[in-house]
Amino acid sequence: MNKYIFLLSLFWTFTTMVSAQNITRLEYSIDGFVAEGKGTTLEIPGNLMELDDAFNIDISGLESGNHTIHFRAMNEDGAWSFAAERSFYIPEEPVTDGIVAVEYSIDEAVKEGDGNLIALQNGTNLLDSTFKFDISNLEPGIHNIYMRAKNKLGVWSLPVAKSFVISESDTAKIENIFYRFYNDEFESIWMNASVDPARKNVDSTIMASVTGLNLDENYSIEFYAENNKGVRGYSVFLEDINLRQNNAPESLKENLELSMSVNQNLEISMDSLFQDADLAFGDSLAYMISAMDNPDIFDFSSWNTPGILSLTPSAGQNGNYIFWLKTNDLALESDSIQVALAVTGSTGIDDQPAETKFNIYPNPARDYLTIRWNDYSQNGYTLGLLNTTGQLFIKKQVAESEHQLDLREYSGGIYFIVLQNDEFTIRKTVIIE
Repeated sequence: MNKYIFLLSLFWTFTTMVSAQNITRLEYSIDGFVAEGKGTTLEIPGNLMELDDAFNIDISGLESGNHTIHFRAMNEDGAWSFAAERSFYIPEEPVTDGIVAVEYSIDEAVKEGDGNLIALQNGTNLLDSTFKFDISNLEPGIHNIYMRAKNKLGVWSLPVAKSFVISESDTAKIENIFYRFYNDEFESIWMNASVDPARKNVDSTIMASVTGLNLDENYSIEFYAENNKGVRGYSVFLEDINLRQNNAPESLKENLELSMSVNQNLEISMDSLFQDADLAFGDSLAYMISAMDNPDIFDFSSWNTPGILSLTPSAGQNGNYIFWLKTNDLALESDSIQVALAVTGSTGIDDQPAETKFNIYPNPARDYLTIRWNDYSQNGYTLGLLNTTGQLFIKKQVAESEHQLDLREYSGGIYFIVLQNDEFTIRKTVIIE
């Protein structure tokens, strides 16, 4: 049976030694260069300056495997172009039970037949098997294994490669973490964050140096860990890190003033987070603050005494609000932080103690929370579940004296349960584990 290679749309532009000359001859050779004019001639349609055509080439005399075809063109002045080449593969004829052997090499690609041979008792056209390799003499770290298969005709396949990691023994501990910043226009040197004391697992904050980086630019970071034996792990990449200046005061002092303004805004977005360099020494910018007994919710106010913030929205102010909070330490003003506030109605505590009206258990809760109303009325009540930023997760009408709340879809943290009807509004803090 004759075989042909069909070169479809041969997009090779042959540049001759003389510009603006027509191509008058095209020749080729397979698996070897020949002298100019000694190749096999291909018929071309007329004289062309650029060749863009399809050809059928007889390859019936070639064996199966990888081959290379070489082309060159001659212009009307007799000048030949540089040779162009392309590789192609001729598959073997179908062979029943074809694969009879597999060979492999580790950390070095070797020639066909020079690897470690694994003989197969029963040949197969599709190999799906498990092999065991001796890696006892390999050092800990990243390695590569190369494999190829051979069929009954003695023809080898193309090699495939896979990476694997040999871990250090249990005595090895992470000692260093190396990292670098980069983007399209910049690449920093590798920097080291030591782990002291060295340990098997690291879950901590790294103080990374940003020397040489520009503010308000996006960077990516690459880092990897190295153990006390000098063996490194795979690299991990983080993208889109935006470098911003930290304008937060260094610590809370007696002259610190915390300012707040509140406006109605349905587009809630976080501007920035307070960061305190002295947080580890006991200072914190997360102080609660106290206000006047009845502040206007739209007024701008400031406090310098730590305490509890108290707001009493008036009627008609239902909706979503934003607190803009910022701190001043001496002459330094911090960035602002936005905190959501959901106002569902005029709030207040009934004269009767809350614990006599309802029981909430268990608290802390894991999957379900039960609310028992001790002084139940037929009017029922509205149940709301909010987080500490004021985001409303649940709002529904409850008509029974005992109600079970499913908490399985909520993450752990502090939440507020709000129970409300025409006679009262009661809020209680619950913890979801």
